[in-house]
Amino acid sequence: MRRDLQHWDSALRLAKRLAPEQIPFIAKEYAIQLESTGGYANALAHYEKGITGDKKEQDELSLAGVARMSIRMGDIRRGLNQALKQPSRVLKRDCGAVLENMKQFSEAAQLYEKGLYCNKAASVYIRRENWAKVRELLPHISSAKIHLQYAKAKDADGRYKEAVVAYENAKQWNGVIRPYLDHLNNPEKATSIVRETQSLDRPRWYPGFSYSSVTVGLPSSFLSCPNLTVKLSPWLSNTTKWKSMQTSLYDQKN
Repeated sequence: MRRDLQHWDSALRLAKRLAPEQIPFIAKEYAIQLESTGGYANALAHYEKGITGDKKEQDELSLAGVARMSIRMGDIRRGLNQALKQPSRVLKRDCGAVLENMKQFSEAAQLYEKGLYCNKAASVYIRRENWAKVRELLPHISSAKIHLQYAKAKDADGRYKEAVVAYENAKQWNGVIRPYLDHLNNPEKATSIVRETQSLDRPRWYPGFSYSSVTVGLPSSFLSCPNLTVKLSPWLSNTTKWKSMQTSLYDQKN
């Protein structure tokens, strides 16, 4: 009756006298209420009392509570180790979020990664500029934003081949085209990409251009795609690149 009314202290006293086998279950339920109201220290003590040693579901819930409350109370090592041991992905996500808010980024990323929350893990690694770890996670990343952040970082480091792949994964075609022309000396690939992405708007960072000034000598198939000329016009002002582009376009036409 006391348990049903959530008179937890009274319920625990009665259980101690009349039904000691119920103490772990009452303690765990009391701990959940204490956690919800911010009584983390008391919740931790009751989660610990909830561990039976032979009731799998009960113990997993109690140990998950121990992990969360340990982190809340500042015992990061204990909480982290306990969260890593438990099978629950949700526990790893929740503890990771708490650690991230506490600016314990390495531990947060470790839990996110263990829980297979790869986008979250990568976001934390990016905050720490741990690009090596981000690279390891890239095959599992679905966020275009993360691919773009990685692309920009590699671009800035002069690692253009890696940048191009990441720009492609982010579907940032302007970012793909520029390294091929400016650094990788591959106008053929740039031309191919522009042809395949006709719906793109003129990139905002392009300087002013004159459509008529870049169309002389172009094959008719190229002139039928004005967006193609618009996109490439900044590079076509460079004589060497212009000649390479003309050759590429001529070869594609024929």
